Amino acid sequence: MSRRLLSVYLLFTISLSACVSARAEEVAQGPGNFPAVITGEASPQGKAKVEHTPNPTADLAELGAYSSSVLVADGGGEIETVLYPLDPSTGEAVPGYEPLPLGLHYAYTFSPDGRTLSLVTFLSSKYEHIHSLVLLDLATWQEQVFDLKLDSYVRGLQFSPDGRKLAILFGDVKSIVMIFDRDQEVVTAEVTLDFLASRSKYTTDGRSLMLYGPAIESRFSAEERSAGPPTALLLDAGDLSQLWRDGLEGVRDGVYPKDEVAGENVDLHQPGVAIYYFPGLVFAPDRDALYVVHPDQDRLTTVDYATRTVETVEIRPQLSW
Repeated sequence: MSRRLLSVYLLFTISLSACVSARAEEVAQGPGNFPAVITGEASPQGKAKVEHTPNPTADLAELGAYSSSVLVADGGGEIETVLYPLDPSTGEAVPGYEPLPLGLHYAYTFSPDGRTLSLVTFLSSKYEHIHSLVLLDLATWQEQVFDLKLDSYVRGLQFSPDGRKLAILFGDVKSIVMIFDRDQEVVTAEVTLDFLASRSKYTTDGRSLMLYGPAIESRFSAEERSAGPPTALLLDAGDLSQLWRDGLEGVRDGVYPKDEVAGENVDLHQPGVAIYYFPGLVFAPDRDALYVVHPDQDRLTTVDYATRTVETVEIRPQLSW
């Protein structure tokens, strides 16, 4: 592997130094004491059937490279992508860590403590874990696989603040929200929404789940277009019952006709007829709120899930004295 890998897009650029102590302790115990890789299909109750296989080992001399490495998702010129730790000082993969196949497409998120990488790989006929949830322990490079029958595009993975639960958001026309309990290794709740949710996050206390998404009609057809304002939704994180909902009037997200007078009489798939609006979206790091920057106006909408209010203000240039 050459230094050209330094130019590979580093989608996973976190330091793994927090994982080194656990890894070093296991290496010191000797090659025969490594944990097992957990694989296999899920039972009807959702619990994984485990199969124990040896894990690749790395000696203590290699831990220095591992501690300063970054995770790289590399296509390597192939269709399928693989994940592995790379030493940025050499541009080469850290030895002793088997690359993890990610398939054609994947979604991911890190646990709050940075020790677990959650992955969903899909749309691949080559690898076994298609549409499966993979929990990768970064300290030991062990994977735990659960076949959750995720049969459509995954739009979000979110750990609860304590890292014990994982909210999975998937769907192509209407979204399905699924809560996976890591302790019980089962799906504890699931609900189908009436809109296509594109953003999700747990509230600070972990008791609720914040969601946002546009309303789209005639999905994957020539008549596909926005079907009203996007939705802000707050669900109970336990049973996914609805706590609060609001339509964000004035926010555009989706496909709209340039000639709004013609309205529904226009074929939006014709060249120059439609316009796609995508607002800027980000959850606040210090509060239970979503910031929405309008794509067609200098306006900012703040969705406050804590107070269950929506506020829109004009964005103006800062004035001097």
